[in-house]
Amino acid sequence: MNVALVGSAVDVSVSKDGVDVRQFMPKGLRRRVRAQLPALIAVHPLANATPRYAYARMREGHVAPVATNAPADKERAAWSVGPIIAKPKKLVAAEKRSGHARMLSATTNESRGGSVVIEGSSVEKAQVILAYLREHQLVDY
Repeated sequence: MNVALVGSAVDVSVSKDGVDVRQFMPKGLRRRVRAQLPALIAVHPLANATPRYAYARMREGHVAPVATNAPADKERAAWSVGPIIAKPKKLVAAEKRSGHARMLSATTNESRGGSVVIEGSSVEKAQVILAYLREHQLVDY
C-alpha cells in the first residue's frame, strides 16, 4: 500500500511534519519514532488512550429530558416509594482470643466449643440461647 507502518504505539501526536509515535518495547522500554503521513499505526493493548474516531463522535448519543404525562393510578399503585430498608445484621459474639489463637484456629480444623441443644422443651432451648446472648452481651435484658 506504500504507507509507513508503526506497531505497538503507546502515545501518538500528529503534526504538520508527520506523526510522532512512542512505541512500547520489551522490558518496559519506550522509543520515539517519526513517520510521514499517510501512516498505519497499530496501538498497543496497554496504551492509555481513549480512541477519538469521527464515526464514534458521530454515533455517540446524549440524554435529554422528555416531558410525559403522569402515569395512571393503577400503574402508580404498582410502585412503592420509600426509604431503603437496612438489611438485618447478624449477631456475632466478639472474639476474645489472642491473635495467635485465632491464627491457629484458622489453620486447624478444631471445634470452637459450642453446644448443640437437641433434647428438651422449647423453653429450655430458648433459655440456652438467651444465656448465650447475655454471656456475649448481645442483649441488654
